[in-house]
Amino acid sequence: MSPTPKAGNLVAGALFMAPVERDGTDIAILEATLRCLTRFGLNRMTVEDVAKAAGVGRATVFRRFESKDEMIRQAFALELRRLVEEFGAKAD
Repeated sequence: MSPTPKAGNLVAGALFMAPVERDGTDIAILEATLRCLTRFGLNRMTVEDVAKAAGVGRATVFRRFESKDEMIRQAFALELRRLVEEFGAKAD
């Protein structure tokens, strides 16, 4: 199955995002986003799925992220930063 144009746009957006300081709740939401994307896929995942997985309310998610797409871009950006750090650590 090939990626959808929307998925490509979300990943491309994540590649060029400046790092943002996040607190524990933001990180929990972003990690839950990654888990839910794996479980449900891009089109079937809902903000409610993410909120439940993160242990927060739906309103908390929307207070911290302006849209589902923004939350997904931030989650991808977080994961990409982690991968780059891991590769850098292994290269040293």
